[in-house]
Amino acid sequence: MKTVLVTGGGGYIGSVLTERLLDAGHKVRILDRFFFGRDLIGALERREGLTILRDDVRYVQGDAFDGVDVVMDLAGISNDPASDLEPRVTEEINCGGPANVAALAKAAGVPRYIFSSSCSIYGHGQADQLDEESPKAPVSLYAKTKIQAEQYLASLNDDRFAVTFLRNATVYGLSHRMRFDLVINLMTLYAYKNRRIFVLGGGRQWRPVVHVKDVARAFVAVMDAPLEKVANQA
Repeated sequence: MKTVLVTGGGGYIGSVLTERLLDAGHKVRILDRFFFGRDLIGALERREGLTILRDDVRYVQGDAFDGVDVVMDLAGISNDPASDLEPRVTEEINCGGPANVAALAKAAGVPRYIFSSSCSIYGHGQADQLDEESPKAPVSLYAKTKIQAEQYLASLNDDRFAVTFLRNATVYGLSHRMRFDLVINLMTLYAYKNRRIFVLGGGRQWRPVVHVKDVARAFVAVMDAPLEKVANQA
């Protein structure tokens, strides 16, 4: 069993990931500012093996990483409109945050660091099918910060510190910290309230989607994978 530090563990993906890790018997430390309230994860707080650190990824200190086996970094400003409100703050959190967390984790001897990136780094895409080697073409500040963070984090990867990037598709599904700004969740809410399915953009575009529980499974799979398979990989 491992001790896993989950930044953004009170968020949409992070809370589901935390629950999965606890179910598997791991110890979890949530590091989160809890902008949306700590009561959202009230059901998890009673779970054995959970420690909660109310802190900011930009300013957290090294003692938070003592005894940690894996860092799963999910903290950040997580959509385009929110990112555009205060660009400087977005860059501080989405770029400076991972830089601080990863540097402290490496200094503390944490062997694995898994970063929650985004498929938005590919922009509109230059082909119908994309993979990890496809050109990056960001069209938003959010996407640009993910690329900047990835570039810095990759420079930290070495034989003692394995960095892996998960470029998540658009996530959907139920969570302790629910979001209705995500396309499938928004369509489902609209259908429930108005008895109609509303398709954004008139249905002329498509995008990859993934269930939040599958994202959690992916993080755990990377954590358990042989280092040579995942180190410095997207």
